[in-house]
Amino acid sequence: MSSFIFVCFIFALVPAILWIIPKTRRSSGMIMTALKTVPLGMLAFFALNHLPQNMALLSGTLCWAIIILLAAFIRKRYKANWKYPVFIFLVAVPFSIFCLVIAISANFFYNAVRYAADSEQYHGEWLATAIPLPGESKTKLSLEQRSIHPFLAEYDYQLVFERDGRKTAQRLLTNTGGRTQFNLYTLIDGRLYLESKENRCIADPEEQTVLGVQMFNGQPYASELPNETVKSFSGIQEKDGKTYVEYNNRKYEAHLINGAFDGRKYYGTIRSRKFYSAAEKPETKLTTLK
Repeated sequence: MSSFIFVCFIFALVPAILWIIPKTRRSSGMIMTALKTVPLGMLAFFALNHLPQNMALLSGTLCWAIIILLAAFIRKRYKANWKYPVFIFLVAVPFSIFCLVIAISANFFYNAVRYAADSEQYHGEWLATAIPLPGESKTKLSLEQRSIHPFLAEYDYQLVFERDGRKTAQRLLTNTGGRTQFNLYTLIDGRLYLESKENRCIADPEEQTVLGVQMFNGQPYASELPNETVKSFSGIQEKDGKTYVEYNNRKYEAHLINGAFDGRKYYGTIRSRKFYSAAEKPETKLTTLK
């Protein structure tokens, strides 16, 4: 069970009990009305904000629409005599703030318990950010991230290709501190280059492959990436006339890709869980790994 489901369960439990019991269902006082309506509005608020799209305005509107419509039903059906402004501003608004505090506290407690039980296995849900591909493509591409610490900004990443209903995922390097920010660039051969402070990689939507990129003596080298959590890795190394990189103590051959970035063009950026086109957010240089 995720922390999101845990919080939703808390918000659904109290109003469900109050609506089921005949005596409390017919009760129309302001406090009882708030208990039966505000948690359900907050439930819709959190459910919409759990989606990858920016739903702040819609979620807030739906939250208060649910609260007001249900309160109006209770007031009319059970002949309550309270006034709407008094109910909204003196009861519903303070109670919604209280519910928000409860949600944050419950999420904190739930994740703290999970992390304390097994910090190595702790992680949140995979949350996807769709990356609109230039031109026409039958492939859909998204960057997925999941939290690996209940309080700190640390995340696992993976790129997910989807075509004809089938998904292929490729893990990237873990972000061990800092908010998510990837810059995206189009390459002249149709591939995408993604860069963050931890990751450099080339994604090929048509072949559904991802190559890790590292710099060595000022030149870019590309290699396969292990499709697992990377707990250790090295820079480019040379031995017996070959170049390679180590991930999780396993060697992966690396190849010089001079010219691959010639003509690259800034395409957009991912900040937290939202993609912004180049027109929406200009390029911001990142501090990347050497």
